[in-house]
Amino acid sequence: MNRWGAPFLAHNPKPQSEICSADCALVYAAVTLCGRYLLEVQVVEKEANNTSPADSGRQVMAVTQRWVQRFVVDLGLCPFAQHVTPYIAVSWAVSEQTLLAALGQELEALIADDRRETTLLVHPKLLNDFLDYNNFLSSCDELSVAAGLEGVIQVASFHPDYQFAGTVTDAPENFANRSPYPMLHLLREDDVTRAVDEHPNVEQIVSRNAEVLEGLGASELHTRRLGCFSA
Repeated sequence: MNRWGAPFLAHNPKPQSEICSADCALVYAAVTLCGRYLLEVQVVEKEANNTSPADSGRQVMAVTQRWVQRFVVDLGLCPFAQHVTPYIAVSWAVSEQTLLAALGQELEALIADDRRETTLLVHPKLLNDFLDYNNFLSSCDELSVAAGLEGVIQVASFHPDYQFAGTVTDAPENFANRSPYPMLHLLREDDVTRAVDEHPNVEQIVSRNAEVLEGLGASELHTRRLGCFSA
C-alpha cells in the first residue's frame, strides 16, 4: 500500500520510509516529465571544484536529456513529455547539507519563474546507494514544509537503482524511475493535477506502461539506459 490511497490524485508518490509501490509510480512516471512550455535547458553547476572532465556538467546534462528522450518520450511513458524540455540543474554536492541547500535554491527558482514548470536537480556524486537516497527523501519533505511549499511543489525521485515495493531488483517496472544519475524532480502540484484532469484515461497509462516495460524486459531496458551515456 502506498501513501496515495487513490491512483495519482493524492499526488507525491515518492518513497518515504519504504520503497514506493509500482502501481502509483507508473502513473507518476507517465506525467511528471511534462509541461506546457518549451524551455531552454540550462545547467547550474554547484561545487564545481568537485567535478572532473569525465563528469562535467555538460556531459551530465546531455546524458540526462538522452534519458528523457529515449525512455520517457520514445517509449511513450509520458504522453505529454514531447512538449517540454525540463530545466536541468547539476549539483556536485558531496554532503546532504549541501544538496539540501541546492534543493532550496531550485525550489525558490521554480516558484519565481512561471515559465519553468519542472526542474531536474541531478546530483551525480551523492546518494548513489538507493537506500541512502530513499532515506534522504524525508529531509526533502521537511525542507519543503519548512519553506511553506507543501502542497505547492512536490519533490519526486529517480535513481539508477530505483526499486518499488514488492518487486525484485531487476523487475522491468523499476525502470520507470531508473535514471542515469540520482536526481530530484521538482514540479508544481497544480500542473500535476491539471495533467491528470485533462488526460482522458489516466488508468490506461498505468497498464500501457506496464505492458511496454514488461515487453522489452530488464536486459533490454538496462542496455538502453546504459546507451544514454553515449551519443
